[in-house]
Amino acid sequence: MPSYLESIPLDILQHIAYMCVAETPFEPMVTILQLLLCSRTLHHSLSIQSCPELYAHLLSHLWTIYVMVLESDELNEAQLKTADISHFITELVRHRLHQDVATSGWPLENQSNAIMIWIACLSLSTEHISQLKIEERNELLSLLRPIAMVSSKYPSIALYDTYPHTAADATNPDQAMLIKTPSQSYERRGGFLEYSQQFILSSPSLVSGAVFLTFALKEASVLQVPTHLPINRAAALAAQRAGPTMEDYAVMTRSRTPLIADSFPLKFSNLQSGDASSNSDATSQPSRSSVHDEDFYRIAHPFRPLHLPVLRSYVPGSLTGRWEGTYMVSSLTLLDNATHRPPNFSTLPDFTSRHAMQCELQEHLCFPPCVPFPRSGDDFLNMPVQWDQDVHNRLDSQKGTEFCHARITQNFQYEPYSSNTSVHARRDPLDIIITGETTQEFNQAWGAFRFIGRVRLSDGWVVLRREPKHAGDEGLGTWIFEGHVLYRRALVGKWRSNRTTDHPGVEGIFSLGKRKD
Repeated sequence: MPSYLESIPLDILQHIAYMCVAETPFEPMVTILQLLLCSRTLHHSLSIQSCPELYAHLLSHLWTIYVMVLESDELNEAQLKTADISHFITELVRHRLHQDVATSGWPLENQSNAIMIWIACLSLSTEHISQLKIEERNELLSLLRPIAMVSSKYPSIALYDTYPHTAADATNPDQAMLIKTPSQSYERRGGFLEYSQQFILSSPSLVSGAVFLTFALKEASVLQVPTHLPINRAAALAAQRAGPTMEDYAVMTRSRTPLIADSFPLKFSNLQSGDASSNSDATSQPSRSSVHDEDFYRIAHPFRPLHLPVLRSYVPGSLTGRWEGTYMVSSLTLLDNATHRPPNFSTLPDFTSRHAMQCELQEHLCFPPCVPFPRSGDDFLNMPVQWDQDVHNRLDSQKGTEFCHARITQNFQYEPYSSNTSVHARRDPLDIIITGETTQEFNQAWGAFRFIGRVRLSDGWVVLRREPKHAGDEGLGTWIFEGHVLYRRALVGKWRSNRTTDHPGVEGIFSLGKRKD
């Protein structure tokens, strides 16, 4: 005989389930799990497929989930994992990302899509992605492809054209302020109440999230290593062959995009039993949420109440070190026809190839009373893009690093960043110039390159110019890489050739992870 609980109307049953969980907001949602296990009927009635509105109500909305992860010191993520957030957000991307294509022509660059993609970036682990069927991964990749690949439709730079001038302006949720992108206006998040503080947040970058998620999904499939290659460098030298070896491809495969969900340390059994032994060293480590401080700054800065503590969009030293990863080349067929809406987005051509990428970077910081190196024009991007090694010279001395211009009789003093001193933590730099090159091992396999670039301190935007290191290698091209450092471990964005004509040129996306010493 069925229980009385099974005969209750569905709306009342959902409310009962909601109230059971609402009584314990800071504990895992085990009550719903217990209800689901009572009977097959209740499992069907309360499953996420049958009543997604229940779980949406429990988590309020996508913004709540996103901020929960940004401020999580493990417990928030445990809550979301118990609610099976990975499955929920994967299904949401599948059904919602392209829902307006019929009327808009292309996937919308709006707030809901941006938040949805970023929740996926922060909550999907390597284990979850590897458990997806190949068909499911390919479907997600086809949904992300137009956003990640077509730069003419989805530029990766947000231009903040309006800033609050007073604390009252910043905390007024009714104020009509917009973030402009070269393609369209981003819609605003309204007032967001957190710890009795009113925030107005802008949407994170949809393009950066799409690029990040594309690499995470692509890297789940093992690269096919050409079988005709030498096994290692010793075999290549013996055969007098240049280029990559099978061992180099193995190193490239191991250079994966670091996923924040992979570093989640708590076990649910420990959480539910109250055992905190797994966190015994928590007091000696930086809080888990601190790695998101710069990411939060970028969405809160344009509307930050002036009385709140000042955050930074970039922490000096974040780029110094070795970065390894890959880049992918966009389809020229798609780029040439990007002005026309394809009849079916699932048939869009994929990225044509994937290649290894590496750079050993060093930051050079300019502090008062020194004057930073002048920029070419008013646009920040002009300086790194137009950097000419014949015009701009670098001199290393005991005082630090001096950058000079052949047409200006003045040297500009910078200090190389060093992790051995705390002096940088007490001062804010006026400017950061980046230099770097590839290692000898990488040079033998993939070519030798050098890098120079700059950090836009207002929002942490990084621009790097890569060019061949040796004369005679000009055919390898000079490329511009643009992106953000994400949770202090990943550098993702888009790249393009340093074209001097109106021809589209070659372009693509890249993802680098910071190597741990």
